[in-house]
Amino acid sequence: MSESKIAPAPPAPNAVVFQCETNRPVDAGVIIPVLNAARFLPQALTSVARQHDVSLEVVVIDDGSIDDSVEVAREMLSRHRDVFARSLIIRHAERAGPAAARDTGMRRLSAGAALLLDADNVLYPRCARRCLDALEASGAAFVYPILRVFGLRSALLSYAPFDVDRLSRASYIDALALVRRSAWEAVGGFPNLAEGLEDFAFWLALVDKGFVGAQVPEILAAYRFHNASRNRAATQHVPALCARLRAAFPWTRLP
Repeated sequence: MSESKIAPAPPAPNAVVFQCETNRPVDAGVIIPVLNAARFLPQALTSVARQHDVSLEVVVIDDGSIDDSVEVAREMLSRHRDVFARSLIIRHAERAGPAAARDTGMRRLSAGAALLLDADNVLYPRCARRCLDALEASGAAFVYPILRVFGLRSALLSYAPFDVDRLSRASYIDALALVRRSAWEAVGGFPNLAEGLEDFAFWLALVDKGFVGAQVPEILAAYRFHNASRNRAATQHVPALCARLRAAFPWTRLP
């Protein structure tokens, strides 16, 4: 298979603005990129705090917000400082995009795997535990649950089992997945696509390196569909994005 022609984002200058460490072991991390999401963060972080039977570290990456995202995240993580084994807020010096934000989170991670959670989505209480069990049992590079869509639409996302042929034809796996840090390192980070679909490009990059994913066949999280949803905004760029992905991964059969 070919080497990806979509480079990862360069490391973004950043600073730690909140940190809470404990002596408890960490089972997995949760990486939450944030851009002007103060209104959604309380629900997202509360859903992480309510995870069952798992010890988590939480890394929030603020990507240049101009609202109260950092203050809201600091208040929520302080409130739950006895719940999380480790928590961090990292602030980018300037906006660098979601790929760079997730890369920043991965670099700061102490766990061997991270659950990727967008700030406007929520986890159901068994999500982290079920995904971690599936990752260990399958040996896959990443695992993903089914998501219930709420808000302006009602639907299901990531409802199909992992299949390379299906992935070569269309994006059908949401960004919400538990990813091994070693797999992320192997592909050099998240492909930098300013227009969107960087999660799809990341799954393709993993497959291009010989990795596979696995589905957790349970509804374990919820995806909020709203007017500012990034995937909704990306639809106008789909033809150009597909052309870039076809060039980077010639084995795909994208339209």
